[in-house]
Amino acid sequence: MKRQIIKAILFFTALNTAAEVTAADWNGYYGGIVVSSHTGHDAPVDGGNSPAVAGEDYPVSGTALGLTFGRNWRSGNWVFGAEADISTSNASGSGDGGPNWGCGVNNDCSTDIKSTASLRARAGILLQENILSYITAGVGSARLYNEIDGHAADWSGDTTANGLTMGFGLEYQTANRVNWKIELLRTNYEDSRISVGNGGTGYRNDLSLTELRFGLNYRF
Repeated sequence: MKRQIIKAILFFTALNTAAEVTAADWNGYYGGIVVSSHTGHDAPVDGGNSPAVAGEDYPVSGTALGLTFGRNWRSGNWVFGAEADISTSNASGSGDGGPNWGCGVNNDCSTDIKSTASLRARAGILLQENILSYITAGVGSARLYNEIDGHAADWSGDTTANGLTMGFGLEYQTANRVNWKIELLRTNYEDSRISVGNGGTGYRNDLSLTELRFGLNYRF
């Protein structure tokens, strides 16, 4: 009976050790899904004045769902990687532009975020064999639709805003090739021209976005 108990203990110890070894394998490719909460602000910027006149910020918020793909390399307790993602978004917001920047006859400027994408580098340190704390930085892009309600059609349209993104996160690795992660990203997009209104000079937007992201990845 004692021998059977000892064998059982050794058996489960071996299984646990094998699981830890598998969980510690941070090298290789992965892909998965990511769910995000978007919060931020946008503001209209007049392209026809020098210096440009900016309106007051208005809030932008919503959610996003997307796909991610990446590659990790482990060196000791350090893990380095590269990651790309693309998401569809329902984030939106609107405001009146404030006293220095009127938003049309209906006094309403609006922003709809149709999609976001990023390409980032990652670098982190293992807190435990299967828990990674990391920082990340790279470039981000957002496809937008902006409108000044009440103006002609040339005061509204689609545009692509690009900028720098950075953040940090935690990732947990399981023994069944599935990783869970939570991360916080901040992207400051460069001003992007919306249309050719205002006598041909158009107007621009000034978007900043914070994303709280939850991801589920499968290691290939």
